[in-house]
Amino acid sequence: MPRRQPPRQALNHGEAEYTSQMPTEDTRRLLKLFGIAVTELEDAVARDAPPEDLRRTEAEAAACLREVADLIDRLRARIRS
Repeated sequence: MPRRQPPRQALNHGEAEYTSQMPTEDTRRLLKLFGIAVTELEDAVARDAPPEDLRRTEAEAAACLREVADLIDRLRARIRS
């Protein structure tokens, strides 16, 4: 089985750059970060957190969602090519 190439840059929450062949482990890590961000947002809403906390957690969840959407777009591009 061929060995997968590592990403050019390690995943960095909110600022990830991936190669076109993102290893499954990195995908799992991205999805884990997304799940954590959404859970933190849910918790902040449930505890009626201060507005700055709500904005921060919402921004983090949105950034993770964009990263997931970008991954899906890259995978779609690989399917079409």
